[in-house]
Amino acid sequence: MIVATTDLTESFVFAYLSPHDCQERKRIGVVNGGDECIGSFYRINDDTVCCCIQATLDNNELNKAAETLLQACDQQTEIIILTSLHKRNLVDTLACEMESDSITKILKTTSWTKISPGSFLTQPNVLSGLPAALLSVAELRQKSGLLICSFFDSESIDSRSLQGLKEAFKRLSCFKFQNEEVSMTRLKMRSQSNSTLYT
Repeated sequence: MIVATTDLTESFVFAYLSPHDCQERKRIGVVNGGDECIGSFYRINDDTVCCCIQATLDNNELNKAAETLLQACDQQTEIIILTSLHKRNLVDTLACEMESDSITKILKTTSWTKISPGSFLTQPNVLSGLPAALLSVAELRQKSGLLICSFFDSESIDSRSLQGLKEAFKRLSCFKFQNEEVSMTRLKMRSQSNSTLYT
């Protein structure tokens, strides 16, 4: 299961990983926290669903929301958590890294046995919010979990700002990418609309 926690990561999933014939996201379920919809599930392929987080959660609700979300899948399901932040949030980063359009850092649970698709986020850097809560709960439940954070330079969602996520997923080698023309068309549609990627 992929969990996309920001507009940038949601755009990556649907531009690069959704099936070629996917012109519309078909919601196959929701995850609720109390009276609020936390996120919606969409099928990416036969083996993968994506949960796009729609709620802004209070700090007091994060662990409960993470528990609720992880209850939606069985113990064997691998969780890939995607998030993004502006580069100004990075501390103690090499100057050569800061020159690229996006920097990708990872954190993982001890149960994650696949390749690590990037360098680790090191201290004193800190991630918070739902992505951190999901990874913490996955660790406590001994689930295989990977958090990929893309630190970007621009607020715009385009191929340059998504490059770090694309490279990380290529290293994972477990997802089939759309051809570049389809992905660019989807990104162009996204940039021309203030709504979600597909209407």
